[in-house]
Amino acid sequence: MATTSASERYAIMTLGAIFGLTAGIGAGMLLAPRSGEETRRRIREQANQAKQRASRQLATTRDKATAKLSQTLDRSKDVIDKAADKAKNAADRTATRAKSAAERAQAETATRRRSTANS
Repeated sequence: MATTSASERYAIMTLGAIFGLTAGIGAGMLLAPRSGEETRRRIREQANQAKQRASRQLATTRDKATAKLSQTLDRSKDVIDKAADKAKNAADRTATRAKSAAERAQAETATRRRSTANS
């Protein structure tokens, strides 16, 4: 099951509130004692205003989501960079230890050869 973030829940709730408000205003206008032309004009105006509010809310939610995604990507890059640095450091330490072990082995081999040659 997909989880819903707080900003997504806020956007859904806001859009629901806008829809409910618009429906309520529309119902009120339909029931108000006005001429048909006046009622249709007011419904159009209210619908346009609701559309503009919804567009602004959508843009705000999109901007917030984009900013959050950017932050998450930045954090992910930082974590990856730190992990890569740790891996490189571990590899460098291992290479240094292997080189030291090889040098010790060469020195021991040389010592044994000398002691064998002297015998």
